[in-house]
Amino acid sequence: MLGYFNDNGNLSSANYKEDINGDGNVNIADVISLMLLGRDNPNDPVADYNCDGHYAVTDVISLLLNILSGNLMPVEETVPCETEVIHGIAMLCISAGSFQMGTNDTDYSWLEYSRPVHTVTLSAFQMSATEITQGQYKYVIGTNPSNFTGKNNLPVEQVRWQDAVRFCNKLSAFAGVDSCYNLDTWKCDFTKNGFRLPTEAEWEYACRAGTATKYYTGDSESDLNRAGWYNNNSGSTTHSVGQKEPNAFGLYDMHGNVWEWCHDWWSYYYSSNSENNPTGPEYGSGRVIRGGGWGDLADFCLSVGRGGYYPEARDYGLGFRVARSP
Repeated sequence: MLGYFNDNGNLSSANYKEDINGDGNVNIADVISLMLLGRDNPNDPVADYNCDGHYAVTDVISLLLNILSGNLMPVEETVPCETEVIHGIAMLCISAGSFQMGTNDTDYSWLEYSRPVHTVTLSAFQMSATEITQGQYKYVIGTNPSNFTGKNNLPVEQVRWQDAVRFCNKLSAFAGVDSCYNLDTWKCDFTKNGFRLPTEAEWEYACRAGTATKYYTGDSESDLNRAGWYNNNSGSTTHSVGQKEPNAFGLYDMHGNVWEWCHDWWSYYYSSNSENNPTGPEYGSGRVIRGGGWGDLADFCLSVGRGGYYPEARDYGLGFRVARSP
């Protein structure tokens, strides 16, 4: 337990006594002052309460929320990330875990690229709750390349893979976190805490959200209709993000609306071996796209469905969402 609390959740005179804010009282206000000063106690410079690697007001908020809930234990270092809103983008915490990636389904010939099933284990990461919108893209980049316009909350499209990567680096700079991408080599440093494109494994894990069905809402086309915009319900256009049913992680539009760029180079076959945090092959001619889009048949919007596209290509059925390592 934090040293300055006793078993009743009050500041303990036995363990801690200092009027940090100078108001003549030793109380919770001093704890807040300590956190703002970046200290855990007068002799300890560390106060990263939420274990995100930074000392900031978010630590104060995390502490207060735990106090209000009656949980006064500090967050364990194994808690890897938190949900937060950064420059208007809701970044949801996707918990760590293992899942069966891919399919052994032989009903659709194009799913040969999604075989075989293999076990993948992922560390926790953040992912944007929705596809990046035109308003968000314009806020960061200053322009809007989209074909379907008129609303800021439509997904941005006609974005090249390189454009999506530049967006990630510029958003990282705005947020004061480390950039992940080297724009000369297009390589990603996954040890950095900035924004990046999700890996293909992260994308599928996040989309499934613990399900094993065709879509995170079920197996039928009516289930897809609840989750996303595709050729039978889109009216041949994109739609504002976040209108359909989210999955268990709180993610919207993982099926349909626009295809989404992933970090990985495209390859025809998965590894059949178990993998930890795979980031794809070292090179290739295309980058992975996932999720299907507004103009696609239901069978192309499957959780396991995958495709590849030239990174220099622009298409009005293709956008992206962002991820971030804790």
